[in-house]
Amino acid sequence: MFVKVKHQEYISRFGRHLRVGRGTNFAVFTVNADLCRFVGYRYNPMKVAKTLLLAAIIVTGALCSSAEITAQPVTDRSTTDPIPVLDPPPWVRAAQIVSIQVSLSNDTTLRAGDSLVFTAEAFDQAGNLVENINFEWSLDICSQCIGEFTDSILFVNRVGTGQAVATAEGVSGVSGIITVLPGELDRMVLDISETQVVEQNLLTAAAIILYDEFNNLKSDYSLSENPITLVAGTGSLVPDILTDNSLQIGGVVRLLSGEINYSGPSATTEVYATSGDVVSSTALISFNGYDALDALDAQ
Repeated sequence: MFVKVKHQEYISRFGRHLRVGRGTNFAVFTVNADLCRFVGYRYNPMKVAKTLLLAAIIVTGALCSSAEITAQPVTDRSTTDPIPVLDPPPWVRAAQIVSIQVSLSNDTTLRAGDSLVFTAEAFDQAGNLVENINFEWSLDICSQCIGEFTDSILFVNRVGTGQAVATAEGVSGVSGIITVLPGELDRMVLDISETQVVEQNLLTAAAIILYDEFNNLKSDYSLSENPITLVAGTGSLVPDILTDNSLQIGGVVRLLSGEINYSGPSATTEVYATSGDVVSSTALISFNGYDALDALDAQ
């Protein structure tokens, strides 16, 4: 806040400047100087010899701009003694940042493929807000980060946990813990041993591996809510619709635990799985008669 002396005052984007008229004696001092990094800059009364600008004091930064800065005309030079004379007038900068608060300080949960915009605020030692700060955004130290920042926007694509970090002038603040879950089911890989036996439960290896768009295992997949259907080109697999959540562990549907068998004639046929619009890779399986059991036992 300025008290005018004779002439006008104005505010530039770099700070606050005072203009005084020709022939005016004045002194300048700060009242709330504790808000500023440099304090106690004042001037002896002096006479302005020119009509143009005399920059009695210049204040930059958000905090110092809130300090009360007063210019008063004086007639008795002794009223401000002893006051140091500084030439040229100093730059007075805002107080140093001591803390940064990041939005979403609470823990939050996202899914792979989500984006989230963060904001941050910087504060000085007195708890005053420092404005016009450019923050650098990153994730906390991680070998496999949950995503990446573009400016203040976080895009997550990897299952795991992390924290957003805002940094300015060597000071950092962190968000709450961000937990990333798998995205929507994007693809399925069918892994079944190529030799099986008619009317027998699947043997050796039989599983469906579930992935989201970013190759995260779809570990939270619910078979009860989104059943998977098994399809054979010849004959059928029984049961052919999987709804038991206990079959899915860590993004892998374990078909050997489902007591699934092939019903139909001996044949070499394509087998695949479907869930909604997602279709698995195809496996070419030979379903043989009971004599294949002896061959498998011999292996």
